[in-house]
Amino acid sequence: MSMKMKNEIKTKTKSNCICCGSEGFFLYKSLNDRLFGTKGEWNIKQCNNIECGLLWLDPMPVSEDLYKIYESYYTHTDRPNEERSFFSRVVLGYQAAIYDFLYDQTNSYYRFLGRLLSKLNVFKDYMDYPFVYLKGLPKGKLLELGCGNGDTLDILTKWGWQAEGLDFDDNAVNVAASKGLLVHKGDIFAQNFSDSSFDVVFSNNVIEHVSDPFALLKESARVIKPGGFLVAITPNAGSKLHQKFKENWRGLEPPRHLYLFKSNSLASIAKTAGFQDVKVISKNYSAIFIWLMSSKLKNYDGNIGSHSRTSRYLSYLAGFYLNVAQRFSPLSGEELILVAYK
Repeated sequence: MSMKMKNEIKTKTKSNCICCGSEGFFLYKSLNDRLFGTKGEWNIKQCNNIECGLLWLDPMPVSEDLYKIYESYYTHTDRPNEERSFFSRVVLGYQAAIYDFLYDQTNSYYRFLGRLLSKLNVFKDYMDYPFVYLKGLPKGKLLELGCGNGDTLDILTKWGWQAEGLDFDDNAVNVAASKGLLVHKGDIFAQNFSDSSFDVVFSNNVIEHVSDPFALLKESARVIKPGGFLVAITPNAGSKLHQKFKENWRGLEPPRHLYLFKSNSLASIAKTAGFQDVKVISKNYSAIFIWLMSSKLKNYDGNIGSHSRTSRYLSYLAGFYLNVAQRFSPLSGEELILVAYK
């Protein structure tokens, strides 16, 4: 396999699909990183097998150089401790009412508004995260892969799980540890966890970032207890917004997203990795954000951070439309959620 240099980031060619072995064709060429400014141009291939449909970078950064494309990544820094917005308090009210999550004091007023807001559907997937995947389960041992600054890990710990996290980035680990969380530096392979160590392995937007998704899934299966399960959330290459925005779809995120799955390819690789009972569903947790950012990328003017009030209102309408559309096309949401039992 040939090795190339791309602006000091070593890359290697990836000709074939890791899920089914088929060759791929170039879906997009010469894409730039307009989000975080990583230098270079990047190509995305799609599997020729229409039953699979996997997308991947070709050429792809080698594992040893992946850290270079995360130096300013947003989930690896802390966020300022600001007073909660009205919307945030309503969301917390909903989570307290539905999931008994008491992050801070939420009165009956916010609980009522949270229940009311959830009826609109446009915000419900966002409000349910991450509780909906773990609702009703005994709160045992949980491992979060790629925990970043620890936001989700903090929620799960406060909800009662014996949760610990992993991340390869020093800054992310330090930020998460400063919150009193149990976080390990490095990937899952470096930890030498015993077999059947965890009831649940949880990952949100991680599998698309790793050089070998199959190995990650296989190792996750090893450390999960019999009867336990994996939850893996990842961008949906078959989403409505990818169809609309194409090369400007926020979910592509070259060069950090190495692989992007459709439902069949995600289920297939999980079964091959050793999971017995595999289900893939779709949600619109990030649909409003993805629509807003994809619109910005489509009309890119060098400033990716600011959004007009009109754009924000349109994004809410888009979110409402996408939730309605998903009733007729259940796997068309912005995220795929793999739930795989050992």
